[in-house]
Amino acid sequence: MTWRAKPALWKKASRERFPYAPHVARFHRAWLVAAVTFLVLMTSAAFRSSVGVLVVPLEDEFGWSRSVTSIAVAVNLILYGLTAPFAAALMGRFGVRNIAAGALTLIAIGTGLTTVMTDPWHLVILWGVIVGLGVGAVALIFGSLVVNRWFDKRRGLMLGVMGAAWATGQLVFLPLIANVIDAAGWRTASWGIAIAALALIPIIWFVLVDRPSDVGLLPYGADPNNPPAEEHNTEGSAATAAKTTIRTLVEVARHRTFWILAGTFFVCGWTTNGIVSTHFIPAAHDEGMHATAAAGLLAVVRCVETDAVDALDQLDAAPADGLHGCRCHALIFAWRAAVDNYGRSRQTI
Repeated sequence: MTWRAKPALWKKASRERFPYAPHVARFHRAWLVAAVTFLVLMTSAAFRSSVGVLVVPLEDEFGWSRSVTSIAVAVNLILYGLTAPFAAALMGRFGVRNIAAGALTLIAIGTGLTTVMTDPWHLVILWGVIVGLGVGAVALIFGSLVVNRWFDKRRGLMLGVMGAAWATGQLVFLPLIANVIDAAGWRTASWGIAIAALALIPIIWFVLVDRPSDVGLLPYGADPNNPPAEEHNTEGSAATAAKTTIRTLVEVARHRTFWILAGTFFVCGWTTNGIVSTHFIPAAHDEGMHATAAAGLLAVVRCVETDAVDALDQLDAAPADGLHGCRCHALIFAWRAAVDNYGRSRQTI
């Protein structure tokens, strides 16, 4: 036997002993899957928070009051929160890729049809219901599911990265959306969001895979000598998955810890995402600040406060839950200071 035949025999023996091969690959597909997941989370965050930039243009064109537009935002937030557990069950039944693609389709339909709406209830249905369901299905539960399936090592790091996607989406896209509205109108911005959502679907379809085992891989960092048990999608219909979710929620609702966590995240989400992210830009506009400047300020503050709290939470350097509870106040003070400085500068000019 020549030395040239030995590598081939070694590879054959390796495949027979270890049917998965990620431990010998220089680049693991998990990083590509994580990058696409981060992109989806980042853009979905921009899609949901872009309503804050659209409030004033909608009020100016249709003559709607702030309370009318706030109803659509409230419906959007409620469905955004309620959709997540059901979306997780549907992903376990029909696959992450299928549900993510369907969610982006809903976002595209909802934002695209807002360009032809004429009544306030249209905004509630399109942005509140349809976009709320779509964004809720690709929220952090989507990123957590992908990370837990694809990463054995670096799992905590990747969960933190996925959590930062929300603030990153606002930092990147909010000023851009505000500039587009200022230059070409809110309908152009809505069409841009719809097209961006549709453009992500083929990327998801060709890159995102439900599990590493579907392509003959192990999770990143997994021990090939002790591979994890192979998983498969659950059986049954969508109704069965929904019933399973309801049973799980009823079971965990009996525990006090669940209500403490649920209440904490409710306050955090309703203040930062509901009050500040939605009304920060319109309130700054009412005080004389340009929408683009307000969008940039909001994006920077949200990015800094989110990353700081997440970093402290990972390092156990401070009570992160307490910091989460103070985020709304910090943002309000930042907005107030920025608006006051802006008003003084205009008076000086």
